[in-house]
Amino acid sequence: MRRIRLFFQLGMESFLMAANALWVNKLRSVLSLAGISIGIFCIVLVWTFVDSMEANINQAFEGMGQNVVYIQKWPWEFSNDYPWWKYMNRPRTNYRESLLLQERLRETPGIEEVGFMFRFYGRSIKASGNSLDHISGLGVGSEYERINKVDIEYGRFITESEARLGSSVIILGQKLAVDLFGQPDVTGKEVQLFGRKLTVIGVMEMQGKSLLGSSADNSVFVPYQLVRKVTNTRWGGEPSILVKMSQDMSPEQMEMSIRGTMRSIRRLKPRDDDNFAMNKITMLTNVIKGVSGAMNVGGGIIGIFSILVGGFGIANIMFVSVRERTNQIGIQKALGATRGFILFQFLIESVMLSLFGGLIGVMFVIVAAWALTAAMDIEVFLSSWNFLLSNLISGGIGLLAGLIPAIFAAWMDPVEAIRSK
Repeated sequence: MRRIRLFFQLGMESFLMAANALWVNKLRSVLSLAGISIGIFCIVLVWTFVDSMEANINQAFEGMGQNVVYIQKWPWEFSNDYPWWKYMNRPRTNYRESLLLQERLRETPGIEEVGFMFRFYGRSIKASGNSLDHISGLGVGSEYERINKVDIEYGRFITESEARLGSSVIILGQKLAVDLFGQPDVTGKEVQLFGRKLTVIGVMEMQGKSLLGSSADNSVFVPYQLVRKVTNTRWGGEPSILVKMSQDMSPEQMEMSIRGTMRSIRRLKPRDDDNFAMNKITMLTNVIKGVSGAMNVGGGIIGIFSILVGGFGIANIMFVSVRERTNQIGIQKALGATRGFILFQFLIESVMLSLFGGLIGVMFVIVAAWALTAAMDIEVFLSSWNFLLSNLISGGIGLLAGLIPAIFAAWMDPVEAIRSK
C-alpha cells in the first residue's frame, strides 16, 4: 500500500513538473504539436468518414431485408466466366412464378414468406393542382410488409383483398405528400397516377436522403395487380420475387431449396445453367466492406507518415528540453531523485505533448464531420472507438518519441550535470 501511495505521489509530481515545462515553453510546445495533430487528423478523418458512410449504407440496406433473397434476371455480382449474352437471354421473373414458388415452399422449414415486387420509374403524379414528374414506386402485395418493414406514420398498408383485386389505393412517401398537398397527413385524399384516381391510404415516415441514390420519401406503393391492369409490365419496370428466410436456419440449405424449386418451375434440365439470379444484401455489404478496408488502409498510410514526422519533432524537442534542464536534473539527483523518477518525468512530458496534439487533431475531425454532415445531408460522426484509438496512437507515439531522451536524462551523472551550467 505504501509503495502504491509513493508511486502516485511521484507520478503527480512528475505530471506537475512536465505540465510546468510545457507551459513555460508554449511556442516550442505548440510547434511540436503540429505534426501529431495533422497525422491524427488525417487518420481519424478517413476512419470517421469511411465508418459513417458504411453505417449509412448499411442502414439503407436494412430497408431491403438482411435475410431476404431477391430472385431476378440480373445478378448484383457478375461472373467473368459467364457469357454476357446468356444474361441477356434470361427470362424475367413474373407474378405467376412467385405464386408457384410460394405454394411449393409453403412447407419448407426456414422459409417465412414469398412475395412479388415490381419496380417502376419515371411516372407523373398529380393532386390539388400540383404535378410531380420522375416518380418511382413499387407494385406489391400485402405480404411485402412482412418481408421488408414499411414504416407507416399515417394510415395503413395495403390489405390482402386490395392487393388481390388491384384496388385503386396508394401509399405516398412523406415528401411527396407535402409537395402535393402541403401537409403530411393526407389519408383519404385522391391523387392521379397511371391516368387513374387513387385514394391515399397511408403516408410513410420521413426517412431522409439515402446513399443508394433513392429515397422512400419520393416513392409510392400500389397493389401490383393495379399496375398489371394499367401498364405494360412485360417490358417496363423491374420485377423481383422476394423470399424471406428464417435467421434460425442454415441460409445455405434454404438457398438450395429455393434454387431447386425455381429450377423445377422453369423446367431446367440438370445440366442447364440457372437462368435466374439469387441476390442477397450480403453481396453488396461485402463490396462495401472491401472498399472501406482499402480506404482505411490508404488513410492510415498517409497519416502514419505525418505522425512519424510529428514523432521525430517531439523527440527533437525532448532532447532540447533535456539539454536545457541538465543542471536541474543534476540537482534533483543530488537531492535523492531516482533514475525512475527522472525517466517518468520526461516520459510524461512527451506523452502529454503528444496526447494534446492528438486531441487538437480530433477537434479538427469533429469540425470536419460537422461540415460534411451539413454539406452532404448525411450523418458523419466520430465513433467512440475511433476517439479511443486516436488517443492510444498519439500516446504511443509520445511514449516512443520520448523514450531515448528520457533514458539519456535518467542516466546522467549528477556531478557532471550540475557542472554543465
